[in-house]
Amino acid sequence: MDEQLFNLLKQILPSNPIVLNKGQVKFYCPICNHYKQKLEINLNPESEKFLYYHCWTCENTKGKSIYSLFKLLNVSKDKIDILNNLLKKYNRHYVPKELNDINFDSIISTDNEIKETVILPNEYKPILNYNQELPEIKLVNSIFKKRHITKTDILRYRIGFCEYGNYANCIIFPSYDNYGMLNYFVAKHIYTNNYINTKFSKNIVMFENLISWYFPVILCEGIIDAITIKRNAIPILGTIMRPNLINKISIHKPITYIMLDGDAIDKSIKIAEVLNKRGVETYLVELDSIKDDPNSIGFDNCWNKINSSKRFNESSSLDKILINL
Repeated sequence: MDEQLFNLLKQILPSNPIVLNKGQVKFYCPICNHYKQKLEINLNPESEKFLYYHCWTCENTKGKSIYSLFKLLNVSKDKIDILNNLLKKYNRHYVPKELNDINFDSIISTDNEIKETVILPNEYKPILNYNQELPEIKLVNSIFKKRHITKTDILRYRIGFCEYGNYANCIIFPSYDNYGMLNYFVAKHIYTNNYINTKFSKNIVMFENLISWYFPVILCEGIIDAITIKRNAIPILGTIMRPNLINKISIHKPITYIMLDGDAIDKSIKIAEVLNKRGVETYLVELDSIKDDPNSIGFDNCWNKINSSKRFNESSSLDKILINL
């Protein structure tokens, strides 16, 4: 067993691992949080399954390289670099083969954004805690009514508002990871209707605390689209998929529906190609008009479109490209 690799894993995974015969090590699984050590990793360099991992409880937590496990856990880049250096002696360092097969440039971001701890603005306050007679809150409620956002949605997504400060007159849509930790927030100005850029990295899974990887997921562009779809919807914040989301879908392999805006069919096809090559069962959800988006057609129509969508494959990709020329 490689002791340096074992020590690195002890820094990342929950403590008290159990060392088995032939270099197998069992850790507590940070995905399902089972009370026993159910995550098994092969640390025997002489084994054909060196670096394989799987959890005996959450069956989708498995892979042939712990690089994918590190990505799943959003391990810091410095730890990944240490892993890469440790594995060079086995010629098992990370070489992204997919980059030779697919042009990712237009749909996948390389994450060069600043890595900082995400903190909500000091002025943030849940909308329902405000005096509902304030002019700004009346306008917020008017926007929500037009967008079909209910009080249940406001509570579920912990939507807030800033009356003052750097995000004055902005609706705040916070996002939390699978551990319930804040990982991003989106700010939308109520007067200009513009989104205000934050300094935080978008290499996250938006609304991950509300996502179950055991059920189909729906990828959409914006947060309001996701709130409209309601069930297991992940906004990718535009038409660019980021590595963390791609890796989690690739590992868990939920059935995935791609429901971008009507004018983004080309980006939808490219995302579908990437996921399809990674073994993900993928469906393209087509809207009737290039002006349509999930919020504009509403919850019922969204699900009618989702339920009637067809599975993506290479031939359907070619057909759609020809239709849209």
